[in-house]
Amino acid sequence: MEWVIAEHSRCDIHFYSGINFSGEHRVVHIHPAGGRQGQKIDDFPFQSVAIAAPMGTRIVFATSVQEDWEQRPWRAIELRKGEGFKDQNGLPAVRVPDLNWLDKPVARRTDPDFQEGFRGAQAQSERPAWSYGRGPGELSGAVACIRVDRPAAT
Repeated sequence: MEWVIAEHSRCDIHFYSGINFSGEHRVVHIHPAGGRQGQKIDDFPFQSVAIAAPMGTRIVFATSVQEDWEQRPWRAIELRKGEGFKDQNGLPAVRVPDLNWLDKPVARRTDPDFQEGFRGAQAQSERPAWSYGRGPGELSGAVACIRVDRPAAT
């Protein structure tokens, strides 16, 4: 797993091997002074995630580490005002019960009867919603790179 972390980024990412936050659970902490701590997720095929981070943080799950990664399946998740909830430590948080499909940012489970794709975007600079990307249905178990940054507010 390759990580691309912008300076002064801070977040906690909870990874689950199954959808709906089931299966094996691993946690990674990214600290603003630099550094990543927690369990290794190399070769860990996760299907759902929960993220706690300061407002404005973006995490991108990409299936490629190549320079043209935006041409392959990827999904960005941003912590935006009005989207999500506060975690037990008071940080803004969102839940993604199925990495392949869009659910509300507070969802505890995905609902197969109402599954829809996340907003499409050709590039991460488009930022049309709290969650967007390219190619729903192709991310679970295929993420090769995680990018963490804080793009300018929209």
